[in-house]
Amino acid sequence: MKCALLMRALCSGPVGGVSLAVFLLAWPDKKYLPALERRAWSDVDFVGAFLL
Repeated sequence: MKCALLMRALCSGPVGGVSLAVFLLAWPDKKYLPALERRAWSDVDFVGAFLL
């Protein structure tokens, strides 16, 4: 899949192709990504989100 995205970006322009190539090459393997955990709604800072 990475090759298809890379080839499509290279055909649409050099700037997008280079950016996509760097992005894909720098993306870490799954073993280095953090584990996602579900959080309770009580952990959400609603006041802070509203102020943003």
